[in-house]
Amino acid sequence: MAKFKVPTEEAVTGILQMFVPDAEAKSGGADSYAFVGEFVDDEGELVSVCYSDFAASAGLGSALSMIPPAAAEEMLSSGELTPIAQDNLYEVMNIFSTVFMDDSTPHLKLVRVSPFADFAGADALGDARTVELSVQLGGYGDGALSFKAI
Repeated sequence: MAKFKVPTEEAVTGILQMFVPDAEAKSGGADSYAFVGEFVDDEGELVSVCYSDFAASAGLGSALSMIPPAAAEEMLSSGELTPIAQDNLYEVMNIFSTVFMDDSTPHLKLVRVSPFADFAGADALGDARTVELSVQLGGYGDGALSFKAI
């Protein structure tokens, strides 16, 4: 039996619209991801992840603190998130923790956001349920997120 929820398009859209009023999440995904948020249960076991491609990472990292969209475009061009955008991405991932839980699930928490290339825990999730989403972030561009939960 599943311990945690996988989010719906509506739930993710609702969170995205806290930062970008005309944001939307739809079924989709990406060929590759740039960052991963790792979520653990109260025993410290990896139970869920959220992958984001670079475009979503730059867009969300900018939108949270209303950094102008041009800055997100510059990050896309350079291939690097600014330190502020990295901190903001962590905060967005922390907010995403809510989509894995409801009144019937155990508690989980975000423990880290790291480059996808550094993530070694994918095998720990085994055959986790997955939701792949394409996200439209208004002036902050389009990207992709993937949510996995056991």
